[in-house]
Amino acid sequence: MNLGRRVLLFLFILLPVLLVEVYSYVRICQDTKDRIYEQRRSVVSLSEHVLQEKLGRISDLGLSFATRPLLYRHVDKHEWNEAVDLIERIPADFPFIDRVLITDNDGIIRAQTPEAPADNGSDLSRSDLYQGFIKTHKPYMSAIYLDGEFTHQKVAAYAVAIKNDAGIECGILVMQVKVSELLEWTKHMQAATSGILYVVDQNGILAINPQYPRQDTLISYADVPAVQRVLKGEKSAEILYNPVEKENRFVAFEQVPDYKWGVIVAQEADATFAANSEIRNITIFYFVVILFTLFFAYLISWEINWRGRWKPRCRKVSKKYLISKYCLSRLPVAI
Repeated sequence: MNLGRRVLLFLFILLPVLLVEVYSYVRICQDTKDRIYEQRRSVVSLSEHVLQEKLGRISDLGLSFATRPLLYRHVDKHEWNEAVDLIERIPADFPFIDRVLITDNDGIIRAQTPEAPADNGSDLSRSDLYQGFIKTHKPYMSAIYLDGEFTHQKVAAYAVAIKNDAGIECGILVMQVKVSELLEWTKHMQAATSGILYVVDQNGILAINPQYPRQDTLISYADVPAVQRVLKGEKSAEILYNPVEKENRFVAFEQVPDYKWGVIVAQEADATFAANSEIRNITIFYFVVILFTLFFAYLISWEINWRGRWKPRCRKVSKKYLISKYCLSRLPVAI
């Protein structure tokens, strides 16, 4: 067999191996990506449900407090001191509630606990809380802000109408919630993902992010594409650029529909798919090993073929040489 045919045979043997290696690599990488996408979607979906449940609990508490007959009757009669007596135990019984306020229908603070005399009579009519509530007169969770009076920490306020026996609004019950305690559960969710789980309010302000643990500073993520999309009600898992961190990140996000807050799980894109790089390196290594194996097999087969072709010829030549030598030895020696 000439050299060209041997090379062609070698390529025919190598090509299926190469195709199998490429297919296996593509398939494994795709399966890895699908598994990562599914895992991120599961984590963010579970987180969204937990946040929905936590915020829903606040809503249930607000409605139960606002519908107490003694409370709404005192508020309807503008008996603010008596109303305070009915709500003063709420922060002690529910530690995640920082303060409880009662305002009139115009948003003027009439009663509160813990007591802050300087705030009595303060006007909340221009606040996000009052404006969000007054649009629909339905329970409303405010954007995050800093409590300047007591803790100087990030808080959010929940407003619910207080109605009298005739079903007419006579005031507003406001519960100020500590964001750090409300979202304490996210620390346990971090263990379920190798990325970073963070929560934003309806304005894109960070509620919690392990990269920025301080609770006395407001940080806006409103310019982050993933946050912009989650605030629009979208949910997805994809690679997007983060202008705050200045890097591409693999993000999964979902909105809490009733409250417009968003849950995002993010990780640096290269780190997310690092396993695929390892798979690629392993695939290349195995391909090189197979290539060398085939090459050495080719050399061995060539050596066997060479020996098979030339050894008989050498024997014939050797035999002729021996015969010739024998014949010469039998010739008479000239005298």
